[in-house]
Amino acid sequence: MLPFDVGIPELILVFVVVLIVFGPARIPELARDFGKMVRDLRKMASDLTSEFTAQLELDAPAPSASPARRVCPKCSTPNPLEHTFCSQCGGSLG
Repeated sequence: MLPFDVGIPELILVFVVVLIVFGPARIPELARDFGKMVRDLRKMASDLTSEFTAQLELDAPAPSASPARRVCPKCSTPNPLEHTFCSQCGGSLG
C-alpha cells in the first residue's frame, strides 16, 4: 500500500491519463522536471530549517553565570553582593 491510500489501479489510471495527455515522448522530460522540482523543494525546506535554527540560536539568551554572590562562611548560604549580613543565619559576610 502506498501513501495517501493510493493503490496500483489508481497509479495505472494516472499513468494512462498522463500518457494520453502528454504523449510517450514527453514522459521522460516530465519525470526529469518533476525530480528537479522535488529536489529543489527539499533543498529549500532544508535551507529554511537551518535558517530558522540559526536564528533561534542567535535569539536565545546566552547562558550567563548566575549573578555574583557572597557565600556565608558560617552556613554556606549564597547572598547577593550588596548584603553585608547573611540572610539565613545573620552572620557577617566579611
